[in-house]
Amino acid sequence: MIARTWVVLGLALVAAAAAAPADVPDWEAHGPDGVTATGLFWDEYRHPQYFLATGDGYWLHDASTGEWTSFEEPGVPGREVTALDGVPGLDHRLLTGRRDADGHGIIEMSFPLLGDEILTVYEGQAGPVARIEVTGYLDPVGLAAIRSLDEVPGALIASVDSGATWSEIAGHGHHDVTDVSITDVVPQWDGGEFYVSGDAGVMFTADGGETWEPRDDGLPAGTVHRLWLDGPALVVPPGRTEDARSFLYATLDDGLYFTETDELDWRRVLAGPATRVTVRQRGAYGYATDVFVVTADGRLLHAVEEHWEWEDWTGSLAGETIVGVVSSPPRLVVATAGGGLSSALVDFVASDAPDADLAPRLRAAPSPFNPRTVLSFEAPRSGHARLTMHDVRGRRVATLLDGTVAAGSNRVTWQPRDLASGVYLARLRLGGATTSCRVVLVE
Repeated sequence: MIARTWVVLGLALVAAAAAAPADVPDWEAHGPDGVTATGLFWDEYRHPQYFLATGDGYWLHDASTGEWTSFEEPGVPGREVTALDGVPGLDHRLLTGRRDADGHGIIEMSFPLLGDEILTVYEGQAGPVARIEVTGYLDPVGLAAIRSLDEVPGALIASVDSGATWSEIAGHGHHDVTDVSITDVVPQWDGGEFYVSGDAGVMFTADGGETWEPRDDGLPAGTVHRLWLDGPALVVPPGRTEDARSFLYATLDDGLYFTETDELDWRRVLAGPATRVTVRQRGAYGYATDVFVVTADGRLLHAVEEHWEWEDWTGSLAGETIVGVVSSPPRLVVATAGGGLSSALVDFVASDAPDADLAPRLRAAPSPFNPRTVLSFEAPRSGHARLTMHDVRGRRVATLLDGTVAAGSNRVTWQPRDLASGVYLARLRLGGATTSCRVVLVE
C-alpha cells in the first residue's frame, strides 16, 4: 500500500547531481497563497485530492475542481500534521498523525468532508507519528510508526478496525521507529507482511508481527530514516512466484540504498546524508521506474532505476524549499515551504524493458465482482501470453491463459470456485514483459 502513502525525510548531497536536463518539468502553481507547508500527502483512493500539511493542520486540494479547503486551526497548540492517510473503502474517513503541544504523537480520526467530530484514537508518551499506512479495501489494516522522544522508546502500532482503535506490536527491536511499509498486495492480518525501519536497521515480519527477521544485509550501521516498498514481497518464500519480488529503498545518513533481489543485495544509489523524500513510480508494464528524491536543501532529483543518473528537476522552483513530492501520472506534484502546491505534466519512462511494446495494460471488469469478471488487454502483435491469478500471499490460484494470442483485443473470463472473498492479483506475461491488476471478489 501501501502505497499507499508517500515518504518525507532530508538530504544534503555529498555527490552532486547531474546538470539539469532540457526536459525539466514546466511547473504550474496551484496555491494556496501565504501558506507555510511542511509536507504533502496523497491518498490514491481519494485521487485527485492532495493534502498540504502545515504546522497548524492541513489544506485539502481537489485537483478536479481547483478548490482549496482549509482544515487549519491557527493559534491552537499541538495541531501540526506529521502523517496522514485515508481508509480504503471508507471515502470520508481520514487518519491524521499530529504532534501535540508537548511533542507527543497522537492520531485523530475525522470525517472532514462531512464536518463531523474529530476523535482522538491514539495518544502516546513517545514522539511524533512518522507514518500512517492503511491498506486493504474489504478489511483495512493500519500500521503507524511512532518516533522515540528522549528516553521514551517509539512504537509500532496497528489497527484492524479501520483506525478506530490501535494496539502496539512488539519484538521488532527498534528504540526509535522511523517508518513502516506494507506489502503492495493487501495482507491478511494472520500472515501480514511488512517492514519496519529505525535505529535497528530494517526488520521484516511475514506473520503480522509474531516473529521478526533483520533485512539489512549490506546496509551500513545506523538509523534507517525512511523506507519505501514497492511490490508484494521482497523475499520470495516457497510456493510464491518469482514475480512477487518487490523493490525496497532505505535512506540512511550516507545516502539512498536500493535492493531488488531476494538475496537483499543492498547498494547505495545516491550519496549524501539524510535523504529526505523518495518516491518510486513504476514505469509501463512494471519495468523502468522513475525515482524522485527531495534533498535537504529542498531540490528535486530524478533518476531512472538501474541507470541511476541523477538529474536536477527543480527548474523554476529553484529558490523554494521543496518539502514533498507525489507521483500520480501523468502529473508530478510537489509542495514547497512557501509556495504551496505545484504540478507538471511528465513523460514517465515507458520502454526500458525488452519487448515492452508487447506488454498491454491489463484491466478487469467488473471489480468488485461475483460470480465472474472479465480480464481484457490489447496485444500490439501476436505472441505467447500467460495469465495467472494469485491470492494476497502470492500463491497462484488459477492459470487462465497459457498460449499464443492474436494481435488486438483479448478477453478472458474468470469465474472462481471455492475461493474466499478478498483481493486477488492478476498477472499477465506477454513478450517478455509483465503487467498486473487487482480484482476484488465479494460474497
